[in-house]
Amino acid sequence: MQELRPAHGLINVTVSLPTQSSIQNRSLADLKNDKNSSITEPTQGSLKNLSLADFNIEQKIENRSSTSPEPTHGSLSNVGTDCKQVTKVVYIKTHKTASSTMASIIQRFGDSRNLSFAVPTRGHVLSSRYGFKQNMLNIAKYPPLNGGTHYDILTNHVGYNRHEMEAVIPNATYVTVLRHPVNQLVSAFAYFEWTKAVKSYRRGSADLFAIFMESPTKFLTGKMKFWWQGHNGQLYDLGFKTQNKDTSNKLDDRVHKYIEVLDRELDLVLITEYFDESLLIMKKQLCWSMDDIVYISKGLGASHYIITQQTRDKLLKWNRGDLLLYQHFNRTLWEKIAQYGPTFEGDLKQFRGKLQETLTECIDPSKMNTKDRRERKYVLKTTASKKCFKMSFDDIQYTNIIRKKQLKTNDWFVF
Repeated sequence: MQELRPAHGLINVTVSLPTQSSIQNRSLADLKNDKNSSITEPTQGSLKNLSLADFNIEQKIENRSSTSPEPTHGSLSNVGTDCKQVTKVVYIKTHKTASSTMASIIQRFGDSRNLSFAVPTRGHVLSSRYGFKQNMLNIAKYPPLNGGTHYDILTNHVGYNRHEMEAVIPNATYVTVLRHPVNQLVSAFAYFEWTKAVKSYRRGSADLFAIFMESPTKFLTGKMKFWWQGHNGQLYDLGFKTQNKDTSNKLDDRVHKYIEVLDRELDLVLITEYFDESLLIMKKQLCWSMDDIVYISKGLGASHYIITQQTRDKLLKWNRGDLLLYQHFNRTLWEKIAQYGPTFEGDLKQFRGKLQETLTECIDPSKMNTKDRRERKYVLKTTASKKCFKMSFDDIQYTNIIRKKQLKTNDWFVF
């Protein structure tokens, strides 16, 4: 019988670092006290280098206070007991970042409040490759609910395109999720089954990912499924496209400038490696409840890779754009944690208690859905409640429910 615990669909990546579960169980105090100045690049285990202590974020925030403009709706400074619940959300769904779990949280929130979604006319993806355009929607067939003129929420896969998104969801809060480039690319490699191309190139090799990283441009062609996700894929989803040859200092300059744009335009960036902590920040910033952010993970990685330091170094050079992006927004997350206040650790403990209670109530620990060879999924108990069923819906199921609801037919699934 397996041990039930919250998870974020993380693929198993073996490096000489602490595990995801060991990070998850550490307290904020532990992270504050960690110091290791010899590490200059954040890894899943060395994210402690981006903690409050090493970056002295409290002092940075204090120094900014005299020169910074008034906080916007993206700042925790505006949040208090009299906060107003945010109901207009544009969620930029990045690939292989626990983004489906995150999408289902927002979809459950919106569906329970009868909010209107900008949904694809079929399937659950507006576009995996291109930026959002208004003509991707069939507004006549799936109009906003209750005679509204604009939608409230967007959660389905589509590239970031601020101008077009604002046209259909004005005055929205913009949210996304980022994941450390090593974990994200390894997950993409397994999920999109790029192993097939590597196997055909060098049969009999055991370390397929290392072969891929020897010369990624050799494999990332139009014949490979989701090939564009192989080079700075998270930047790609956020509207910045790099060429496969781009690994130079000029790329750094361009990426830094684009990160400045994103820093102004995005209200909240969650970090997969600190998913629960990120959700607490979102709860407070959007004035949602603890029940609104409780989740059941939608997919757990089924593959296992051993990544050597040499391969890791190649990957981080290859996807340096994503590394710079991740470094910046991991820092901003810790700034928000610093602003949260002294109740953070207690709230985090309470939240994780609710997550465990949800798993115990809803999930059958003796079973696991392995129909999709790329990932494993939890199985509900046969006695699962209405709440458990809604919690278990992934973004595919929720998109179908929402689409039928906005079509105004009477045959859509109702609890």
